[in-house]
Amino acid sequence: MPDMPPWLRLTELELSIAVHVQPGARRTAIVGLHGERLKVAVQARATDGHANAALIKVIAEALKQPPSSLRIASGIASRDKRVAAPRGSMGADEILRCLWPK
Repeated sequence: MPDMPPWLRLTELELSIAVHVQPGARRTAIVGLHGERLKVAVQARATDGHANAALIKVIAEALKQPPSSLRIASGIASRDKRVAAPRGSMGADEILRCLWPK
């Protein structure tokens, strides 16, 4: 298994991603690191859960999973969040490739 970055935790069934969200950004994308968290910029504003929904959508697309399978495990009202997703059959290398900015 590769060295795991501090923002990613894996178990047999689930992966957990520590993210820092930048709402109201110019574009929606996984952009890099913010400290020990994966930084995700979203165009949606942080009102009425729009930024959270956009975050779930971008992570789900990167992991090729339906958005309904992901959840915000902590930090629902914060820029620093933890997103949980089913691991499925993905290996650690594949997960890292999917989540790293392109």
